[in-house]
Amino acid sequence: MNDLQLHEKTVLIDPAAFPVNVFLGRRTLGLHWHEHYEMIYVTRGEAVFRIGQQRHQAGPGDILFVNGGELHEGSSLTHAEPLEYYALVYDPALFEQIDDPHYREITVPLREGRWSFPPKVSPGADAYPAVRRYLEGLIEECSMKQTAYEAGMKSLLALLLTVLARHGLLSETGTSRPDERTLKRFMPLFDYIDAHYGCRITVEEAARLVSLSPYHFCKLFKRATGQTFVSFVNERRVNKAEELLRSTDLPVTEIAERVGFGSVNYFDRVFKKVKRCPPSARRK
Repeated sequence: MNDLQLHEKTVLIDPAAFPVNVFLGRRTLGLHWHEHYEMIYVTRGEAVFRIGQQRHQAGPGDILFVNGGELHEGSSLTHAEPLEYYALVYDPALFEQIDDPHYREITVPLREGRWSFPPKVSPGADAYPAVRRYLEGLIEECSMKQTAYEAGMKSLLALLLTVLARHGLLSETGTSRPDERTLKRFMPLFDYIDAHYGCRITVEEAARLVSLSPYHFCKLFKRATGQTFVSFVNERRVNKAEELLRSTDLPVTEIAERVGFGSVNYFDRVFKKVKRCPPSARRK
């Protein structure tokens, strides 16, 4: 099992290896995407995860699901209790060689993007005990790597998918996901925003960076992220401000200026909108 330090271009599964991997995460999960499917099992702390166009608050025991090609990230909500989670990533091609119609009833619609995972399964849900049991079994098999662990993981994953299907949690995809080419096109822009969040970044400048007109850029960006460009940049700035609030004693006014807000009042309003609390609540 590996420590999780994800970036946009990180290879999560070695193409030559068994197509399931488990990572242990102990920090913020940076914005990224991949074609693999992912299950996130929170064991400590409280966090907000953005998966696709939705945000989900999660605590110990919660299990979140990421469909292939979905942008996702996570950030801790508390300083006192460090965030810790397991992330299981698997390639849907895992089941391609099993020519069994009963398997294919579930695996083919998932692989083709016609079905999608539920965003979250929490304690109290009917399916939760079985989902947690099989996911913990997958984590243990990947960690121990005993004889025939690959067969064990494949069986456990099939059982987990069966439980989700049996409880009606694998739903038909209602919205189109951004394609791989669109996500790849925007990744350099995401990197640019993370490197220059303290500066003024206009829509026109962002559109030039990805060789689009401002009009088409705004439409494509909203489709890919679920946010307007201004909202997306402001959220990145708020996340950076949150890190500074927790790790430094800098005045709020200076932090607001450092992360690119020209007005502390505007910073305060945006911070409350994104984090649902004032900046002062993020101090130790």
